[in-house]
Amino acid sequence: MIGDRLGKWVIFKELGRGGMGSVYLAQEELTGKQVALKVLASALAQDIGFLQRFQREIETLSKLDHPNIVRFYEAGFENGHYFYAMEYVEGVNLEQILEKQNRFPWRDVLDIALQVTPALRHVHDHGIIHRDIKPSNLIRNAKGQIKLTDFGIAKVFAATHLTATDGIVGTAEFLSPEQAAGKVVGKRSDLYCLGCVLYVLLTGRTPFTGTSYVELLHKHRYGQFDRPHKYVPDLPPDFDELVCQLLEKDPDKRPRDALVFYKRLDSIRGNLERKGHKTSADNQGVTTVAENHADKVRTDARPGPATLMSRLVRAELDAHQFGGVLSRFFNRPAVLLLVLLACIGILTWRL
Repeated sequence: MIGDRLGKWVIFKELGRGGMGSVYLAQEELTGKQVALKVLASALAQDIGFLQRFQREIETLSKLDHPNIVRFYEAGFENGHYFYAMEYVEGVNLEQILEKQNRFPWRDVLDIALQVTPALRHVHDHGIIHRDIKPSNLIRNAKGQIKLTDFGIAKVFAATHLTATDGIVGTAEFLSPEQAAGKVVGKRSDLYCLGCVLYVLLTGRTPFTGTSYVELLHKHRYGQFDRPHKYVPDLPPDFDELVCQLLEKDPDKRPRDALVFYKRLDSIRGNLERKGHKTSADNQGVTTVAENHADKVRTDARPGPATLMSRLVRAELDAHQFGGVLSRFFNRPAVLLLVLLACIGILTWRL
């Protein structure tokens, strides 16, 4: 489809290909504005189930407007192709980064969580469950901003029905126990998926591994995982505890919603910042005390007026006492007396 036009968009590069179709980089001819153009595969457009799922994704995205969610622009049908245009994010997804560096520093993971959670709250506030939160659906741009994308299997609360293809949906490594059991999912299911994402970002491994899809489903429902702290010894205990809470089997034991979870994250960030400021202040205090002590030593070493006068008098006396040879000779009383008598004798003789 390179070079084809759909609506006002001209396609010039393929970005990716998935189960429902392809995503292309396209641009508007007049303005040069670039978008990611998602096109439903022609074969699937004939399947009412896939077509409804594609339209539901459009409906979902059109409701959302958040800086950490890819923005929806428009949808259309042209030349036998269903498509929609969304914000093009120039960056890489977190799965691609994991492939290169295995895992993220825990401070980076905390920052990612603080960005994703408000986006998730925005999604939930609009009556939507994402149901497929995973590293590949989180894109980081050059500025470090995270964007949540791919609402292909998102469920709108108001939807009257779902097709058979939506029985168990999501990626096996990041499914909640409710999804694994085929039960109704809610906001806390997305929080569990986010917990799986944070776990793999921290440790470089998913909470559960298995040789089959069924085995993974079973482990999400009944298996136990190693705490992140086992693999990240310097992970703050409260952050470790919070990730573990997200991964509780019972939804009621997880944070109530994204807002509550965000407040917990923000509290952890605040504690870390206070500790950082305290350490910095303590170091500054030590420096100040040392500087004050040095100033005091310098001040104490500087002589006052009385000391200066005393030193001048002593120097003068020393000069008189320890002058040259002639000075010391004539400073003796006996010598002075003899000189006086000699002067008197000479004066008398001349008279």
